[in-house]
Amino acid sequence: MSEYAVILFVFFLFPVTLSAYPPLRLYARIRAVAVTIGKVLLLWGAWEVFAVFRGYWRYREITVFPWRFFNLPAEALARIVLVSFCSIVLWETIRYFNRKFR
Repeated sequence: MSEYAVILFVFFLFPVTLSAYPPLRLYARIRAVAVTIGKVLLLWGAWEVFAVFRGYWRYREITVFPWRFFNLPAEALARIVLVSFCSIVLWETIRYFNRKFR
């Protein structure tokens, strides 16, 4: 497993666990979550493809899997999905506790 994938997996554990907290009801709106992540993936992914193509940054071959999508390593796309998911979980958690303690 690549270093990058291990880091993504470790950082994915807490949001996934938190998202299962029943009062958040995150999975009751799974379609909205998927659409939101899809839009972010499309826009951020396009920027990432452009930036790698132009040489603004690159990925070290030794730290990522060899699988590529539009010249991006699989971990780059996984990072986009992970950050989007974490943002949604954080937003929903803040909303829940804000309503609960008002």
